Amino acid sequence: MYGYDWPLPYVKGRTRAASIANNDAQNLAIAERVPVEWDLRAASPHFTYETVGTKHEVWFDDALSAAVKLSIVDAYGLRGVSLWVLGNEFPQLWYLLKDGYKLEKK
Repeated sequence: MYGYDWPLPYVKGRTRAASIANNDAQNLAIAERVPVEWDLRAASPHFTYETVGTKHEVWFDDALSAAVKLSIVDAYGLRGVSLWVLGNEFPQLWYLLKDGYKLEKK
């Protein structure tokens, strides 16, 4: 799991986001001394910061956003979840998965 650091303004077809590890996103918010906000609709934390005249918007996951998204599995009777890019996840994710699912490595 990872987040995205978007340079602003967004220009369709031209703007590219950089991926950022979830813990790195949280550390960046601390380093930039900016508040992390919660988007209710996306169920995700995000923040904005500025570097050398470029504004950035960062979206990422944390334990709460992961728990909300994992609750969809049960709500819709899905058979499980899959993770992409292991190694960038936050430690709490493994506790959420271990408590709610049978883990299988494939």
